[in-house]
Amino acid sequence: NDPAGARQLFAQFNQMYPENLLRAEVRLAIGRSFEAEGNWDAAATNYTSWSGTFTNHYLLPQAQFRLAWDQYMAGHETNALMLFTNFIARYPTNELSARAQFWIGDFYFRQPDMQAAEINYKAVFQNTNWPVSELTYEARMSAGRAAALRFDYKAAINHFTNLFTPDCPHDLQVQANIAF
Repeated sequence: NDPAGARQLFAQFNQMYPENLLRAEVRLAIGRSFEAEGNWDAAATNYTSWSGTFTNHYLLPQAQFRLAWDQYMAGHETNALMLFTNFIARYPTNELSARAQFWIGDFYFRQPDMQAAEINYKAVFQNTNWPVSELTYEARMSAGRAAALRFDYKAAINHFTNLFTPDCPHDLQVQANIAF
């Protein structure tokens, strides 16, 4: 519960062990410490620097996803949109890409551009590169809401009724039933 203190320890570690194999993970933890404080701009700056330093690291997708998320949290939605879009293009099979795609659906839902929102939510549950998860069902529910708000009730009903499956979380089935 002391992000600033944690950053001091991380900085000492990096100073004492500049060639340590855990240096990349420690630098990511510094970004998370800024997030814990709600200092989104500092976190984004940290992840930008990290991505430029560790260009081939296995955690690069995680750092770039966090960068896009922190841009959004800092109020830079158009930057976040660009970063999430690029993330999906660069890492099409990464499970974080499904979350990025869902965020893009939310972005258009907030605009409100319900057609673009529905298209992006549908991409979450139609993409076979991503595992089926609770997010898959949430995306179908959100696609149904977007379709209903643009008065395409046939599409909305289709989205909602496809949630009546044993694998769908019960609370989403209830919401879909009410929306139906």
